[in-house]
Amino acid sequence: GKFSLQLESNSHIRIPSIQQQETMTIKFWMFLTQPSPDDSWKSLLYMQEESTRNSNLEVQLWPSENRLQIRILTSNGVETLDTVANLLPRKWYHIAITTISSKNE
Repeated sequence: GKFSLQLESNSHIRIPSIQQQETMTIKFWMFLTQPSPDDSWKSLLYMQEESTRNSNLEVQLWPSENRLQIRILTSNGVETLDTVANLLPRKWYHIAITTISSKNE
């Protein structure tokens, strides 16, 4: 496409309240311009649950190591998934996250 979004510092994408589907995929392309000495998680994408307004999905970047963490709120609490490999600066990455929930979760 012809369009892109450049996020600086504490900027992030906030997906408005939506009704959670049983299966949902969020995908985007990511390009890190340079490494950051910052040592705290940076929220890249944040999605709220429609009924409670609680975060039910968040994608975070750990800048000093260039790793991603996906946080998902379930009925059992918060589940996290960390990437193993460090993302290299000045390269494009395609990120895809699929959530599948049952009626009991």
